[in-house]
Amino acid sequence: GTLRGETEDLYPDFAITDQNALQIKLLGAENSLLAHVYVGKGGPDGKSCFIRLPDSPKVYLADNNFISRFSAWNAAPEKRLPADRWMNLNLCKTARDNNMSAFKVHTPKVEYEFASVSKPPVDTMSPPTKTWEQVAPKKGKVLDEDKIRSLQSIISNLMAQGVTDPANATRYNLDKPSYSVWVSDSLGNSALMNFSDKVDTLDNRLVTVSGDNLVYKVNKGVFERVFVTPFEPPKDEKAAVKPKK
Repeated sequence: GTLRGETEDLYPDFAITDQNALQIKLLGAENSLLAHVYVGKGGPDGKSCFIRLPDSPKVYLADNNFISRFSAWNAAPEKRLPADRWMNLNLCKTARDNNMSAFKVHTPKVEYEFASVSKPPVDTMSPPTKTWEQVAPKKGKVLDEDKIRSLQSIISNLMAQGVTDPANATRYNLDKPSYSVWVSDSLGNSALMNFSDKVDTLDNRLVTVSGDNLVYKVNKGVFERVFVTPFEPPKDEKAAVKPKK
């Protein structure tokens, strides 16, 4: 394509900022990144569009309109994809902060179950209060309410870092996962998020969500905030445990 801009301050003119651009990623074996392109608005002839690479401020006018090719807009209604298909990466679409009623965190060794429980009011003028409790297991690692609320908030706001080829769901054994999260809301809706045991070359885990045909990617930090960190012993307790000689 032809060079049309060389500074980041021109990005809004081309609708090619990080927030507005359509991002196209080409993946190779083991989810290795082959190419990454930011696509902005269409060109003046309707057959071209503005593009840039993530490691360069230069903006080019490409001779193909990738926006139309991906049916983001200017496509027939029956072929048009949802506008937020590339932007809405929230994994917990069923139960959010204000209406989640229960959730389970399944790991290879233990399945933890938590529920929101109504407590009777302290007096006739007060409404019932809701608290979070660990339903199972009752022995071993039992989280207090503050930690349960923190974990519940993390799960309700889980965000993926991208999507990958749906064929990878089979390659990464997402039909028989060792890690999963089940959530339910106050209206009786529920959803299951399965996390892969395997990681790709960038330490990402793959995730599927019931009722959703996309396969998402989450990084190591997101995975550990759900399945590792909440169940670790406190730092002072770790320090007290000395390795055997």
